[in-house]
Amino acid sequence: MIALSRCRALPSRDLFGSVCMCALTSHFRLRASATGTGTSGSDSDGVGMTAQFNAPASVVATPDGSIVYVGQSTGNAIRKVVVASRVVTTLAGQPSAGSADGTGTSAQFYSVQGLALSADQTMLYASEHNGQRIRQVRVSDGRVTPFVGVYN
Repeated sequence: MIALSRCRALPSRDLFGSVCMCALTSHFRLRASATGTGTSGSDSDGVGMTAQFNAPASVVATPDGSIVYVGQSTGNAIRKVVVASRVVTTLAGQPSAGSADGTGTSAQFYSVQGLALSADQTMLYASEHNGQRIRQVRVSDGRVTPFVGVYN
């Protein structure tokens, strides 16, 4: 189950019937049982309540619900949550905003606002509000490359 505390956004259902919620301006507690501290302005990997998120703006899950990806607007990163173990890691990006392509934390985003997962589950597509483009992220290694749009 995915749930938020201090949520200001309405929940929505994905194609698989899972409930997904996010709050653009709130730091939250993502629950896959219990994950995240909800500490304002924090951003750290960890297990369960030791993980911290910074302004999560989008959530997408694999069809079987085993992995949840979280896009952070202010945190400028995409986080991966393994639901069974509640392990949270940074797939791509870093707190410092920018436009660099690269792998893992060497890549930079400008405010991730939306995520979509490809049908074969090999790629994430991340929309950047301030970057004015869509970037693709290979889920196997966090490699970030341009997809459509040009950074302004």
